[in-house]
Amino acid sequence: MKSTITVLSRVLAFLIALTFGTTLQAQQPKTALPATPVVDGPHRLDIRVLVQGSAAARVKDRDWSQLFQEAGHRVTIATDNGNQTLGIRTRDSSRRSVVEVVGLVDRRGRLLLGKQQFRLGEPGPLKSFLNELQEHGPDGPIRQRPIWGLSVSQYTDVLKLLARPINYETQLSTPVETIKALQLPSEFRVTWSSESRKIAFSKQLVEGSIDLRPVSTGTGLAIAMAQFGLGYRVMKHPQTGYVLEIDVGGESDNLWPVGWKNKRPLTEILPKMFRHVAVDLEDNKVEDVVEMVVDLIDVPWFCSHQRLAANGTDFREIEYSTPPEKMSPFRLLHSMGLEHKMRMEMRTDEAGQLFLWCTTDHDQQAWKKRFAHVVPGKTE
Repeated sequence: MKSTITVLSRVLAFLIALTFGTTLQAQQPKTALPATPVVDGPHRLDIRVLVQGSAAARVKDRDWSQLFQEAGHRVTIATDNGNQTLGIRTRDSSRRSVVEVVGLVDRRGRLLLGKQQFRLGEPGPLKSFLNELQEHGPDGPIRQRPIWGLSVSQYTDVLKLLARPINYETQLSTPVETIKALQLPSEFRVTWSSESRKIAFSKQLVEGSIDLRPVSTGTGLAIAMAQFGLGYRVMKHPQTGYVLEIDVGGESDNLWPVGWKNKRPLTEILPKMFRHVAVDLEDNKVEDVVEMVVDLIDVPWFCSHQRLAANGTDFREIEYSTPPEKMSPFRLLHSMGLEHKMRMEMRTDEAGQLFLWCTTDHDQQAWKKRFAHVVPGKTE
């Protein structure tokens, strides 16, 4: 009897596994996506506050010490002898980064720390400021920095790695499968933000394949992720190599850009763009017109279908008409863009190759603003 019960228990367990196994296996990969390790802080604060040598200032030393104590941080109060440099800076130690904070109590009784001012009896603002320094350092959160906390040499290394060519046509099924197909350099460890994991295995607006071989790996990945409403950033891994973090966002977010500013004026590097040609269009699909233009000027083109659709534009269905006249490809693209509230402009990938990017007017303006002060060809 006992053996019969045992056999029945095993059969029941098998049937339960068979019934729910598919569901469990389908859910498991979503939790298996690697999260980003801690790449930002914490830092140790080394705080020194200088006071004037007057008797009145020395009497208040205890008051300032009490203020820092209430804010939850230790401080050294010292006499200002003119030999110490005020400011907030980072120094590396053998264990973790140390933020040196050298402030001053001025003659008006204000505590000056960097560009911030504090007064006695107000520990709240001081606590918030010091806690932020402790967590992120003087440059702020890594994800909000222009090059995500990378040093100049690391950033140059990343640019070289992402300048590699793409050798295969890429299937756009899910974000996870798309990234696998791109075969990223081994120096990158792909991780996922909590928001991006929600759509990592989901099919999005664009299905099928996309030929990214005309552009480099960095731009190609940005183009592919844009089809899902995603992007990525590159940060230094706390152990070795780099973290390539997939996140939700577009051109107005601080993610790796879909291409860069051209190093030279388009009139020099792409004169075909400004040569007049005969144009006569009546209810032509914009997509077909763009195909004719890029064939004429000999550059590849890509479209941010997801962003355009979110803005109410179905790129594959919109049309354009113009009476017979002569105009340059540049003017034609600009005119079609204005009519449909989008932009079609040239950008350059990490390897210096030109391509045409079609996106919303808002995203193009955000991209231009981001690189308004960047000198092409030089490290940010």
